[in-house]
Amino acid sequence: GGRRHAAAMTTSPAPSRLTARHWRTRRSAAVAGLLFAVLLITAMVMMRVALAEGSLESLRADETSRRLVGWSLHLVPFAGIAFLWFIGVVRDRIGDAEDRFFATVFLGSGLLFVAMLFAGAASVMAGLSVVAAGLSAVAAGLAGSFVSSVSSAGVAVMFT
Repeated sequence: GGRRHAAAMTTSPAPSRLTARHWRTRRSAAVAGLLFAVLLITAMVMMRVALAEGSLESLRADETSRRLVGWSLHLVPFAGIAFLWFIGVVRDRIGDAEDRFFATVFLGSGLLFVAMLFAGAASVMAGLSVVAAGLSAVAAGLAGSFVSSVSSAGVAVMFT
């Protein structure tokens, strides 16, 4: 009886190995989700602090505000990558139990969100470049209206 019990113990996989893999994927999803949230909230707060006065002239005159906007926009790609990592880990965890329609909508909406996030950041960076270059008021106004239009379209797409 003792030999059969010992043989059964040696052929079964080590539970700590299975448990470590199980927790590693959950932890990586948690880390990716939290990293995304922290980076995106930090970028938004930095942008809000930099644009507290709300006028284009104050942004043009204040180098520190322009630099803070630039730093906040540089955080956006890292937030987007963390979000894509989160989506990948969640889809891997669900695996074969995931419905094909749900998987398509989940992946498509996640990719659309990240694409709009990147497009919004790029358009704001373009507007910031126009302001930093000190172009005419007409060019700055056109850049501002373009940035506002792209941002409004992005918000409309993300929340509908």
